Amino acid sequence: MKKHYKKQEYQQERKTSVLEPVHEIFAKHPLFAKRPMISVYKLQKNWENLVGEMMAKRSLPVRVKKDCLIIAVENQAWGQQFTLMKPVLLQAIADKLNLKFGDIRFVSEAFDKPKLIEKARPKKKINKNRSLEEIMQNITALIKGK
Repeated sequence: MKKHYKKQEYQQERKTSVLEPVHEIFAKHPLFAKRPMISVYKLQKNWENLVGEMMAKRSLPVRVKKDCLIIAVENQAWGQQFTLMKPVLLQAIADKLNLKFGDIRFVSEAFDKPKLIEKARPKKKINKNRSLEEIMQNITALIKGK
């Protein structure tokens, strides 16, 4: 009787876990709950919403060391700008993403922004049925126009 009950419980647990998003599963599991790369991914994904478009183009969260978030910035001037915003940034990260860091360090280093999917440009239609005479007329017209 107990085996049957455990099997049903496992199947019910399995059904709900398959439907959950992966990040929620990681957040619940104690082994993955405090993994720094998951925090960095979460920050990178929401970085533009946190700091704005202009500042997001010039910075990117790159890693976590112990309790310190490390953000790569374009140059020292942007590092100074972010340093002035440190308390506000820490509070915004805690409020919006529910991530808590003791400190933030800004380093001037090269970073690659995650590539965004751009809208596909419409392809130019090429008339394959044009005759050689039409092509030659267009070429001569272009040459005479110059």
